[in-house]
Amino acid sequence: MIKIFYAQNKDIPYLKDLWRECFDDTEEFIEFYYQFIFNKDETLLIWDGNVPVAALQMIPYQIKEGQNTYKAAYISGAMTMPSYQGKGLMRSLLTEAFEEMRKDNCRYSFLIPQGASLIDFYSKFGYKSAFPLRQEIVSVSDFNSPTCNLPKIYKTLSELDISYLHTHYLHLLGKKDDFVIKSILHFEWMLRDLFRDGGCVFHVDGPSQALAFALLWDEQIFVKELLCENASMETELISAIKETLCPLARDGNINILRAGQAPCAKYYGMIKDLANDSNMPLNSYMSMMLN
Repeated sequence: MIKIFYAQNKDIPYLKDLWRECFDDTEEFIEFYYQFIFNKDETLLIWDGNVPVAALQMIPYQIKEGQNTYKAAYISGAMTMPSYQGKGLMRSLLTEAFEEMRKDNCRYSFLIPQGASLIDFYSKFGYKSAFPLRQEIVSVSDFNSPTCNLPKIYKTLSELDISYLHTHYLHLLGKKDDFVIKSILHFEWMLRDLFRDGGCVFHVDGPSQALAFALLWDEQIFVKELLCENASMETELISAIKETLCPLARDGNINILRAGQAPCAKYYGMIKDLANDSNMPLNSYMSMMLN
């Protein structure tokens, strides 16, 4: 009989080992995850003897849907030791997780599947593809140097006021109808992860606001999130990103991730309605996550 337990802090070294077996992440990311993200009260485990062989974490979030806001849980770190896969352990963990979420009055569960095969797997549990994103490639030659509203550029957490920036972030997100709400803690995680990868935050304050989160990855510029109150602010922000990151890039393009609509976009994640309602917010905006 499979027994499921909540994790304890003493389990962290074993969970790190399980993570290494299941995911191709750097040691730096693993240490980051278990220092800042892991919470024993959100993590379910299955043990075999003295070793955890399957686990997942249910991170609390909220999802805004029109005028309503619902509790939700993000499935993170869902993993089964390779030699134990195919034995129904993750099925048991997910079933237990759904019950725990319902007890906590969660309306939705959502996740980011790591691969096409997992899309099919999670579909069996009622998850549907959601959160469409599209990648737009713009040429830096289309943008001049910023002329006004020069953004502040942050490269470390110590340089900024998280609470102040988070307030502006929520203000800009609030322009959308349906979206995943990030608490100030989620926002801090996002910034730590971005800065850990060498990324930057571009922020324009004033009557019109704008925020961008960008980084250089494999010598290419990626804007992981771009939120602006108007088109002129967006032009200024992209121009600033050009000035800051283009000298280090191998080409003259900037890759921007934007909210999109199928079929011109790819689905970023999946969502399940724990109330078994078929009318789910499949086109909700889910911004940067730990995926």
